[in-house]
Amino acid sequence: MISYRTASHADIPNIVELANIIWHLHYPTIISVTQIDYMLSQQYNEKAIAKSMQKNDLWLIVEDENCPIGFMACAQLSNSVCKLEKIYVHPNYQKLGIGRNAIQRAIEFTKSTGATELILNVNRKNTNSIQAYLAYGFRIIKEENNYIGQYLLDDYVMSLSV
Repeated sequence: MISYRTASHADIPNIVELANIIWHLHYPTIISVTQIDYMLSQQYNEKAIAKSMQKNDLWLIVEDENCPIGFMACAQLSNSVCKLEKIYVHPNYQKLGIGRNAIQRAIEFTKSTGATELILNVNRKNTNSIQAYLAYGFRIIKEENNYIGQYLLDDYVMSLSV
């Protein structure tokens, strides 16, 4: 049975492991393995996740029979905007409505803050995720280029009015 719960610091090792698995299965056709490893080392080490948990307003773990299979983080950026910072589901559990349910929880969180817009960043080559976000009602509002170390993040910023 799939369940969603608030993540705690005790979940950090599982989040690190999940990120490693999911990124290495999903991203090699989008970015290099060297970039994947660098980004994981920067954003998905225990210290970085603990810091993110302090910063982000909502962190969820998705479990199947108490086994972690995904996670999500959402933050309020301003009175009117929240950002879906992270949403990852193990590929064995994709296309089962888990991501849609997690996004619905991000929408509920956004509404609870009084914000009216939920945004996210997605790599412009991540066509499967882009198609899913479009199906959920998000729209592309701009292109954004940022760097993590030497690596370019060529993203779309997508927005959903809630």
